[in-house]
Amino acid sequence: MSSGALMPWARTAAGDATADVRGVIARIGGIDPVDALLDRSRRIAGRSVDPLQTAAWLEAEGMTDRAARVEYGFADVFDLAQEVHRRAGVAAAAPPGPGASQARRRDLGHGVLYLLPAAIFPAVFAVLGAGAPIGGVLLVAWASWVGSGVAAWLGYHLLGSDRPVSAARVLRWSTVAAPMLGGILGVLVMGGAGAVGLAIAQAAYQMSVTALVFYRRERWIVAATAPAVLAGIAYLIAGPRLGPLAAGLAGLAVAVTFAAALTATRWRGPAMEPPLWPTVRRHAGQLGAMAAVTALTAAYFLLPQAHLLPANAAVALGVLPI
Repeated sequence: MSSGALMPWARTAAGDATADVRGVIARIGGIDPVDALLDRSRRIAGRSVDPLQTAAWLEAEGMTDRAARVEYGFADVFDLAQEVHRRAGVAAAAPPGPGASQARRRDLGHGVLYLLPAAIFPAVFAVLGAGAPIGGVLLVAWASWVGSGVAAWLGYHLLGSDRPVSAARVLRWSTVAAPMLGGILGVLVMGGAGAVGLAIAQAAYQMSVTALVFYRRERWIVAATAPAVLAGIAYLIAGPRLGPLAAGLAGLAVAVTFAAALTATRWRGPAMEPPLWPTVRRHAGQLGAMAAVTALTAAYFLLPQAHLLPANAAVALGVLPI
């Protein structure tokens, strides 16, 4: 490298009495410190939609304009973030490997997975929920939706913060609490032993499936519900005489799914993590906003069912669990 090319770096270092010149020396020696930074930030930068997200991550990691200028040779953090984002984008443009294809198939399979209860619910409602107020059924479905959504959000947040034990505890406690809360709601707004059983099953299944999807145990869900799905389809074709069989298999499916969720959320590693509740309190605002958005979304999709049920019960009951 010529002396003329070294002069800008020398002036930069000399002009800042507090500068850490190790990054400058690394560049002079032919080592690009941006590559080292990219190795640390590739997971974040590769998923960023624009350089501003990368800049936010860099600043959260303690990057300053002075450090960007002296150690990396960029005017400020945003210039550095643009370069990191560009290089991460080039790396992400490489052909996807087998893992990406498997993840895509899993995402597509979720669509089929969410349709499975639609084949079961009409038979279960006919056997257990006949005479139950539809408002109570919808309220239990709404509460189950909101509770499982909030638990999943908190679980992913903890997992992203490198706290898998806390994430497992949140999902496990939520899975255990779901049928109890469903039973309480069933007693308050539905009445009747069969209707209360339906409420318990609704809440338990919703949270159990959430936990299993969180841990990518979708095959367990399919295996547990397949007999009930076939019986539910047979009920729709053959009529009410198959209702008790379909409802019994549905109850078995809920029990197996619930047990599988408890198994999936049992953490076997060392529990060396900070206490959970201070973290929950610190993010109470975000958690409340998430709960509000989920509650409004669930209400938007569930309220039309109240108008559909009197006219077309089969359609509404089939769509309700989705």
